Amino acid sequence: MSLIDQIADVSVTATTSTQTRAGFGTALLAVCRVPWTSGARVRSYGSLAALLTAGFLTSDPAYQMARMAFAQNPAPTRVKIGQRTRLFTQVVHLTPASPVSASDAETYTAKVDGLTCSFVSDATPTVAEVCTGLAARINVLCGVDVDAIIATGASTAGVQTLLAASFDGLIGDDVMSPPRRLSFTFDASTDWDPTTITVTGKDENGATITELFAVATSTAANGVKYFSQVTQVSIPAQTGAGGTFTMGVRASVTADGTSGTHVACTSAVDGLLHSYELVTGNVTLSDATAAVTGFETDLNELLAFDPDFYGLALDSNSKAEVTVAAAWAETNKRFFAYQTADSACGDPSVTTDVMSALKAAAYSYSLGFFYPAIAASDGWLAAGALGKNLPTDPGSATLAFKTIVGVTRRAVSDSFIAAIITTPDSAGKNGNLYLDFNGTNGTFPGMMAVGEWADVVRGLDWFRSDVKARFLAVQLANGKVPFTDNGTDLFRAAVVASIKAGIKSQLFAASPVFTVTATPVAETSALDRSARRFNGISYSAPLAGAILYTEAAGTAAI
Repeated sequence: MSLIDQIADVSVTATTSTQTRAGFGTALLAVCRVPWTSGARVRSYGSLAALLTAGFLTSDPAYQMARMAFAQNPAPTRVKIGQRTRLFTQVVHLTPASPVSASDAETYTAKVDGLTCSFVSDATPTVAEVCTGLAARINVLCGVDVDAIIATGASTAGVQTLLAASFDGLIGDDVMSPPRRLSFTFDASTDWDPTTITVTGKDENGATITELFAVATSTAANGVKYFSQVTQVSIPAQTGAGGTFTMGVRASVTADGTSGTHVACTSAVDGLLHSYELVTGNVTLSDATAAVTGFETDLNELLAFDPDFYGLALDSNSKAEVTVAAAWAETNKRFFAYQTADSACGDPSVTTDVMSALKAAAYSYSLGFFYPAIAASDGWLAAGALGKNLPTDPGSATLAFKTIVGVTRRAVSDSFIAAIITTPDSAGKNGNLYLDFNGTNGTFPGMMAVGEWADVVRGLDWFRSDVKARFLAVQLANGKVPFTDNGTDLFRAAVVASIKAGIKSQLFAASPVFTVTATPVAETSALDRSARRFNGISYSAPLAGAILYTEAAGTAAI
């Protein structure tokens, strides 16, 4: 227990089921991809422009998450970006459903990094066939293409400055979305010299970038920068004109359908997220990314560097990572919002999915959304929910029926809704969804994994923090607080003031009337008086709660 916790120890019990702690209105977005390589691992930003100035790209998860947070009204005044130094390797499974008919062709389609990957089965379809075909299509669009930029390059005895007209590959000088890493492949000709090729182009923000590639015969030279367009290739003079080369793009995702049950899509770069979206209803998603060793240590290091945050969201939200982060959030009393695309969450018979696991663990600090897309630019729901909730006064707003500006609602079936959402009439997985309410998109119901309401958890955290701050203010405002009834009444009054503030924010109800009492000093122990410790304040305050479900009954008469 810290010194301040010993000086002002406040216990809060919510009779609805949970215990909570103090918090703040700031979110930490923990991500792998940051523009810095050294220095502070947690940095604060007050606008999207500030992130761009700092070097973030518009496709970076940190930028996308911050964009969702800042898009809300009211918006947070700042967000913090925390660097994850232990990099995950993203692995996503695309699982085709069994064919509707054993004698009819069927189309299976998903988007990977915004590229439409579609496979049409033959007239006698099988799941294994679909896995093989869909994987092949993904590899065509996202895999290695050695001559995508320049297909017929050659050495010359003079300097070459190749522009768009010389780019005869399938992509050539076209804009690449998403951006790709580049590669050169050289033949074994002795006309190649150990020189350096300079490639010029644009990044996704439109800024000019360059990268150097060493000429190496009989091998490839691979780049690490991401180009959205190549505009110029400068090649130094070589010994002769007998050498040939191609210029292409490196793999971003490698797909493998050999399991016969699913397509495993693995990122070619650690710490890099790729987006996945479903186009046809006969394919489901599952994020199989492992929790990298030391992920919890990463979170501990971020907390030690800068503890001034309350909300937490992650770039990668696999079951393994969410499970680690949820346990960490529970220990460190941080409001963790996550989202999952794992279809198992929508199956009531499955009890091993992430929502079921967190519910079974009775976590008070984890707010989970099912959202059927991964890392989509218009789908950072968890970060948007934090941006919507944290600027409000704690306890003053639920996380139900809240439109998250910038997030596209993706349809979910009635069976998924029934499996995920817990209602007064049915026990779901204590999860949340982004739904259509008569033409208006909204979150629902705003429930933590334990079954407590998000506004109650955050509100009581604020209350505990506020009481502690008022207790400390009493000490700082007085040369000495005597161990007398008059002295203890100062602390009783502090609790009264906090409850009244909670009534104003609608955390507490004005009726029935709250009570706060202080044990008379004459009834305290000599041991406590000698230790200068007063633990005789008790209170009871009714929560205001909220109405989410409404019923009306009556008779219509003529």
